[in-house]
Amino acid sequence: SPSCGCGEIYDGTFSGNIIKGDGITASLLKKNKIKVISGEDLTKI
Repeated sequence: SPSCGCGEIYDGTFSGNIIKGDGITASLLKKNKIKVISGEDLTKI
């Protein structure tokens, strides 16, 4: 989602388009040195 996606987020147009990037929550967590992983990363652990 645009708020908490990690690595890929919806573009915010409600058209289902996905773009590379982090959502607001993921960005803030990373900025504060908190590790954020995607669902794909979780399956690799």
